[in-house]
Amino acid sequence: MRGVNVSYFFYAMLLIFSINIVYAFDENDLKKLLISRECINCDLSNADLSGAYLDQAQLMNSNLRGATLKNVKMANANLSNVVLSGADLSNADMPSTLLDNSRIDDAILINTNLTSSVINNASFRNSNLSSAILHGAQMEFSVFDNAKLIKADIRRANLTNTSFKNADLSEARLTLSLFENSNLDGAILVKAKIRNVNFSNSILENSDLSFSSLRRSIFFKAKLKGCIMKNVNLFKANFTQADLSHLTELDPRLSTAILCKTIMKDKISNRDCKN
Repeated sequence: MRGVNVSYFFYAMLLIFSINIVYAFDENDLKKLLISRECINCDLSNADLSGAYLDQAQLMNSNLRGATLKNVKMANANLSNVVLSGADLSNADMPSTLLDNSRIDDAILINTNLTSSVINNASFRNSNLSSAILHGAQMEFSVFDNAKLIKADIRRANLTNTSFKNADLSEARLTLSLFENSNLDGAILVKAKIRNVNFSNSILENSDLSFSSLRRSIFFKAKLKGCIMKNVNLFKANFTQADLSHLTELDPRLSTAILCKTIMKDKISNRDCKN
């Protein structure tokens, strides 16, 4: 019986410890944030902030891992260096928010509004940003590997030096965005709107661009070997010095594209070079 009691005591203590981990936020930190909208270096992990009004909130260096922020109002807030991994930000309204150097992996950002936000050097690995609004956002050096951005609005955004490996951008709107030096290896961009986008020096190998419009987009020195291009619109798309070594110059899909010093399956194409 004594052994049973010891085992029961150990199990009870483990359960209590687990509960403390799940509800780890500091209640004083939560009250401070809701009253003053300022909580720097705070522990708000797993806190429920659903529907809270937090415009211009200051939350730098805080831990919001696993927090619930559904329908939160947080315009012009500062969330630089925060941890939001596993958090739920569905339908959050966060335009012009600062999220530099933040970790937002495995998070839910469905229908989240991040218009004109600054999100440099952030991580969104495995996160769901479907139908999110990132119009005009600055996202240099950020990582979206394996993320879902289905029907996301990413127009006029700066995504230089970003990584979207195996990300799903189906039906996303990317018009007039900047993707220079980015990695979209294996990304899905089916039915995406990709007009006037700059992919110079980017990797799009094994990506799927089927049924997408890439009118007047720039692929200078881009790597597209193995890229799927079924029923794609390439009118005036510029592939100067790009790697299209899985296609031939005579491919009808390239008839209206610009080929100059382009690496093709059978040769280097200079068809559209202007001396």
